[in-house]
Amino acid sequence: MKKFVSMFLLFIAIVISCSSCSCSKEDNLIVYRNFYDQDVTTFNYLITNEYNNIIRIANLIDGLVENDKYGNIVPSIAKSWKSEIVNDKQIWTFYLKDNVYWSDYNGNKYDLVTAHDFVSTFKYSFNYETKSENFNLPAELIDNGMNYYYATLIKHFDYNEILNKIDDLSINDPYNSLSYYENIKDIFDKCNSSNLCIDDFNTVGVKAINDFELQFTLSKPCVYFLSALTYYSFLPVSEKFLQEVGINNFGTNKKAILYNGAYLLSNYSHSSRIEYLKNPNYWDKDNVFIDKLVFTKALNYQSPSYARLSYESGNIDEFIVNEKDETGWNEYVVGNNKEGNKENPAGNNTYLTSNFNYSTVYMIFNQNRTNFKYSTLSKEQINVSNKALSNNNFRKALFYGIPRNYYFKDSLNSKLSSVIPFEFISYNDESYTKLLINEYAAKNSISYEEALEKYENDWFNNLELSHSYLDKAIQELNISKNELPIKIEYSYYKDEDYEVYDKVRIEKWNKLLNDCSEDDSYCEFSKVEIVYNDTIKSYSDYEYMLNSKEYSITLLGLYPDYNDPTSYLKSFSLTGELYSYLNYSSSLKIDEMLNNIDNYYLDENIGTRYELCAKLEYYILFEENLILPLSLNGSTKQIVVSNLVPFEKLVASYGLSPFKFKYRKKRTIDYTQNDINSLREKYLKSRGN
Repeated sequence: MKKFVSMFLLFIAIVISCSSCSCSKEDNLIVYRNFYDQDVTTFNYLITNEYNNIIRIANLIDGLVENDKYGNIVPSIAKSWKSEIVNDKQIWTFYLKDNVYWSDYNGNKYDLVTAHDFVSTFKYSFNYETKSENFNLPAELIDNGMNYYYATLIKHFDYNEILNKIDDLSINDPYNSLSYYENIKDIFDKCNSSNLCIDDFNTVGVKAINDFELQFTLSKPCVYFLSALTYYSFLPVSEKFLQEVGINNFGTNKKAILYNGAYLLSNYSHSSRIEYLKNPNYWDKDNVFIDKLVFTKALNYQSPSYARLSYESGNIDEFIVNEKDETGWNEYVVGNNKEGNKENPAGNNTYLTSNFNYSTVYMIFNQNRTNFKYSTLSKEQINVSNKALSNNNFRKALFYGIPRNYYFKDSLNSKLSSVIPFEFISYNDESYTKLLINEYAAKNSISYEEALEKYENDWFNNLELSHSYLDKAIQELNISKNELPIKIEYSYYKDEDYEVYDKVRIEKWNKLLNDCSEDDSYCEFSKVEIVYNDTIKSYSDYEYMLNSKEYSITLLGLYPDYNDPTSYLKSFSLTGELYSYLNYSSSLKIDEMLNNIDNYYLDENIGTRYELCAKLEYYILFEENLILPLSLNGSTKQIVVSNLVPFEKLVASYGLSPFKFKYRKKRTIDYTQNDINSLREKYLKSRGN
């Protein structure tokens, strides 16, 4: 699965994926310009799961299917497909176009894209030696995919040495390695008991029937498989080219990758500039209307007017109006005669757009931190915090006691929060979230209307409950007075300005958790104290801290892989990407509930499937309190100033399609508000709204 979202990228991604773009002439080419925030670390889509890499790869490589401008799944390299269920397994057959070519960075044709190229992807990503970080989703879906991966993994370890490691680390584990070796032991045990782990890729359920016919055999039917194919884990690769450049060199520069998408990578200068040129051999080039894409590195510290001034000076081609930029807000939203507002901005080429980037941000609680390199606390204090965070009532105290309105100084937080973003998916023309609210009502013996009111007014905010749970936790933990307050380290980094902001809001959290008023300057933190980790001084420090799990509390973002609630929920499973960041002991029940959910895959069972998803979501949130949702982007509203035709872009709440520039068109006239409203009405009518 995945897609951890860097907090640096959340706001930049809104511009890239959700608004229209303007263009200018450069060397007689139609050019789009904008900023980028985080540098690309690799273009090797066989191994990466970093969000900043994925959104760049989207325009370079096409997969079997994509989304259209209404969000429907439509053919891309595949021209058609069929599926059937045989012996409780699902077989998907895809018939490929015969005019799709691989090109090099100069636009020279290399070879046809065939079914064998899709098989090659899994031949490499399912092999442990490749060290892929994105194999999980397809390996779990495709028959014997995970078994083959396990077989290639255990070849690199000696079982007795693993047992010795576990015995040693059970006594002293300073580097958080115990769970790693225990997991390898579990894989050995599973393989030895099942005889299913065979180091033969021919046992995996993907094969090329011929050059243009590809077949997947899934271990069990999957209701969201087509939407999963829009994500980067299923992109094809030329094995011939891989062997030429070498797997370790693949994707390291523009020459070390082949392209079958709308654009070629023409230039990448680290921390400076990314440029794309239209692919002359693209199979659908008639629907690519922008010739060149240019992204320059944004400043680390930006004023509210930074994007607007860059747009007005011609350095970028679109921007989102910042409400804190008074001059820009008055010019583009309010207007000279005060006739405009957020719903109907006054400026030409200015419109309210929905951001369908369903990234989420959670506060996560690490229940078993074992690394201490970056810390303001002693090992003994962290051991106490581990003990506390492993206690359900203590997590509940934080869950209900940390107010979410103190999170991001540069964005408002929706009170409508859960694991899965509001409006991410619908059922019977209503948001799936209604099922979660129903579950909350049933579990708490209240009416749906009462539960809805709590949801709309932030059902996580309850200081009375927080204080009650904190008292219970301290009693259960048998914490002595000299161990109080329990110190919980908060580790995060955005920039130097945010460090100041973080410290202010943490002080407010501590006052509320210890039952003090916010303006009480003499408050004693007698029970719990959240401590800011000021040893994190750079983004590289932050990455190290995150990868080595050196935090008790931090923030993480997720982006969905496919169009189903389990795209978020499976992150909490034993093999999910959040498991190692949370270090919790309730994953087995979560896995059991997920397995039950996947028994319901037929169209007539979708209602039951979603109801079971809501039960699991409730369990994660309100029974185990594993995370605290902070920001669920969903379809949030942004005011965009742009020079492209509005509503001409690919749309989806998942996958790669939202990041593609295919179909985006340069406008030739100024659009008044009447023009924009007419275009919107036409678009919604065509979409069926």
